[in-house]
Amino acid sequence: MKERLRKLNPAPLGPMPILIGGAGEKVTLKLVAQHAQMWHTFANDLDVYHHKAEVLAEHCAKAGRDPGTIDHVIGSFRNTLAMADELATAGVAEITFGIGGPDYDLWSGARGDPVA
Repeated sequence: MKERLRKLNPAPLGPMPILIGGAGEKVTLKLVAQHAQMWHTFANDLDVYHHKAEVLAEHCAKAGRDPGTIDHVIGSFRNTLAMADELATAGVAEITFGIGGPDYDLWSGARGDPVA
């Protein structure tokens, strides 16, 4: 990834942040600790998020990196907004939201007829 970024023409005006998504404890979180500025995961439960964040922090310690230098980004589930304050307190910087399934109508913002 880093070599590919170096080959961009034109080159970026500044450092490009790397976002790695996933929650695999042995490989993905280790790669996040070594290379990423942002970590994207899903957590419909605060305990799951805390556990994964602790595993990431352990990988950071082994890599000699401050885990606070990695922004945490959570993908939403139905209950994510209800947990937004707790997630922010726990260190989540952003929450992402999907727009639904294949029959989602981008014009009306809902399933069904477009807004006139």
